[in-house]
Amino acid sequence: MKKPSNWDDLDWGIYDKMNNPNQPSNIAAKALKISHKTVLDRFYRIQKDCSIWMPFFPKGYSNYNQFIVHLETEYEMGLRDELQKLDRSTYIYKIDDFLLLHLFLEKNKDLDFLLDLEKGGLIHSVSVSIPLRYYDRFY
Repeated sequence: MKKPSNWDDLDWGIYDKMNNPNQPSNIAAKALKISHKTVLDRFYRIQKDCSIWMPFFPKGYSNYNQFIVHLETEYEMGLRDELQKLDRSTYIYKIDDFLLLHLFLEKNKDLDFLLDLEKGGLIHSVSVSIPLRYYDRFY
């Protein structure tokens, strides 16, 4: 998405203060020293310029281990189709000839399926990173 060019400083202030979905709008109004109605009116207009990102973790975010997987494959669409069968959010980024996957696996599951795919020749140049700490800006 392109950065909206029609927003003024107040719009950016409201966007910044309302970026936390757990915070009520009256707190943003108080911080910006404007009325609650102004915050809501502008926020509804601001939302029209935004794409809403809503990840899905049916067992709760903290019940999954995160893995960053870097790999090459000639079967990108097939891999994407298989990952879409998961019941939770998964992120795929294409970087030159590589794919970068941000996987969320259940706490008792491991990455053995990647070894099977690599042995079968479906993926190669696999490397896995496990974040030691997860950043959550809302807590």
